Parts: sequence; structure tokens; C-alpha cells
Amino acid sequence: MPTQANEDLPYYQHLEIGYNYKMNKLASTIAMAQFEKLDDLISKKRRINQRYKELLAAMPGITFQNNSKESESNFWLTTILVDDSEIAIFKK
Repeated sequence: MPTQANEDLPYYQHLEIGYNYKMNKLASTIAMAQFEKLDDLISKKRRINQRYKELLAAMPGITFQNNSKESESNFWLTTILVDDSEIAIFKK
């Protein structure tokens, strides 16, 4: 079975985009070690997100991205929307 979408030809040719998701042994060892503490890492990120929400709750013009009904974020990245018409530092 060819990988990376290369064609079954006697020379190396791609007619479509392909991907190679193989890992070397070192990268896979690090990934497995991270999986062992994944629940703790996600829990920490969710607590950080909650703390941002608490600290910025009273600030007008700041809203947070919410979870959808179909999924729950791991909050690897906390994002906010800033309404610059309500934030004093953006007012002219």
C-alpha cells in the first residue's frame, strides 16, 4: 500500500496531496509519556480558562468562546473576543 499518495509507477510521482504521519521512535516515546499525564494537563488548562473567565467577568467588551453542544474544548488555547467599542484602551 503506497503512502503519501504516491502513484504505483516505476518512478516517484504524486497526482494528489498525501500525508505522512509516521513518527520516529523518540517522538513516539515522548508522545506516549505525554498521554500518561493527558488528563492532568487538560484539567490544568480548563482551570486556567475558568480563572480567566472569573478575572475578566466584570470587564465590558470581553467575551469568551463557548463549548459547542457537540464537543467540549480541552482549552489548550483560551480565546476571547474583544469589542473595541467598549474597551477604554481602544477608544479614541
